Amino acid sequence: MGVDFTCDEKSIGFSYGGWHNVRCTILEATLAYLDQRFAEILAKPVKEEESDWETMHIQSAAKNLQKHINEIRENANKKKQTKPGSLFEIGIREHNHILDCFINTIWENYFIDLLIEFGVGGIYALCNKSDCEGFYSVGNSYDIHELLTTIRPFLLKNTENLESGDNWLYDAAGDLIDMFQESIEKKKIVMIH
Repeated sequence: MGVDFTCDEKSIGFSYGGWHNVRCTILEATLAYLDQRFAEILAKPVKEEESDWETMHIQSAAKNLQKHINEIRENANKKKQTKPGSLFEIGIREHNHILDCFINTIWENYFIDLLIEFGVGGIYALCNKSDCEGFYSVGNSYDIHELLTTIRPFLLKNTENLESGDNWLYDAAGDLIDMFQESIEKKKIVMIH
């Protein structure tokens, strides 16, 4: 049993645990990408005498989103410290916390807008869907495609050997990008079943 995604001629499938790990790892890569972006944005000096509103706005947005991300990470670390309630929880515990804490935070519209402003709004659609009996709209496909294209370099675990098994998600992201591209080009939904 697992999660299968199909769009016209393209399909990809994962076990339930595998799909959970994919979403968590993509979320962690997205946060790493944002950390790098924030460092670049906040390093840029603001020329206040010139009323550099654009730079001041983007820096303020970066600080606000970084605050939310830090809270997500803190909450995930707190949850990681608690004992699991069952044997099932032990297996998915390590990755689970970051995804749970992210999903609990994204309900705030302001947070979603900040993700969109930094070009990673697709993480909302990717993480906030059922594991079965659902679909990604063409709009979701576009957002997820853009997200995966942007953060894919952050999925590389072994840069010395691109063929390494450590890079399985980097390769799987290529297959996901192709499937969401199919949805965009053919204007068809991606079915989750």
